Amino acid sequence: MISLNWLRDVCLDWFLIVAAIVTACSAPVLIPVSIFIVGNRQHALALLGHEATHKLVARSPRWNYILGNLFCFAPIGLPFDGYREFHMRHHKFLGTQLDPELSRKAKANITANKATKSNIVLQFTKDLLFLNVGDIRHFQLEKSEHDKLWIGLSHMLIILSGFINIVIPIVWYLSMISSLLACSRLRIWHEHVGTDKTHKIRATWWQKLLFLPHKSEYHHEHHEKPGVPYDKLHTIASKQRKRVGEIH
Repeated sequence: MISLNWLRDVCLDWFLIVAAIVTACSAPVLIPVSIFIVGNRQHALALLGHEATHKLVARSPRWNYILGNLFCFAPIGLPFDGYREFHMRHHKFLGTQLDPELSRKAKANITANKATKSNIVLQFTKDLLFLNVGDIRHFQLEKSEHDKLWIGLSHMLIILSGFINIVIPIVWYLSMISSLLACSRLRIWHEHVGTDKTHKIRATWWQKLLFLPHKSEYHHEHHEKPGVPYDKLHTIASKQRKRVGEIH
């Protein structure tokens, strides 16, 4: 059995991506807007892929792997096996020196002493303007042979789509190195930076749309009970939460 809510959200994200790319193809002047929308939804798909690595999308581990790879991870170059191994260690060693996220965030300057509102806005802007492309290397993960196969096939199809319209792969890859990075980094600032555990967030509708999609404001609850699907986390959420602007 597959989560119908997950399928709905995946389909909606892909619909928005396709609509943005079609718009860019028909009206090149809107390519910057399309890039922002596509990267924003690539980020949302990454979070839905995260559900599959926790085996919360389907009862069968195989279907979690197939669905998470096919619709979420492989198209944006994320290795399913590599991410799962990395992420499970993050859960196990959260906030300790063995937490693998700490060193990566430090290399990308996502640290408590840098978590000022002005710097967060500055880094978001630089991400959108392709000025932080070099930081992508700090988020690279190990790839299994299966990961390489899935990612290779996905990107072969994306590149071949250029024969339909060259704008398609251009928008896809420019989104990955700008708005996907920008939205991801903005979310990361508000998850663990400045605490040994996880911030309890109360987000507005536009913050959810911009960088906290698919109930990701309940990241604290996810760490407390990682076996609860994303669409159920609000049912176990603590009422004592901080607004996004109160965290840093």
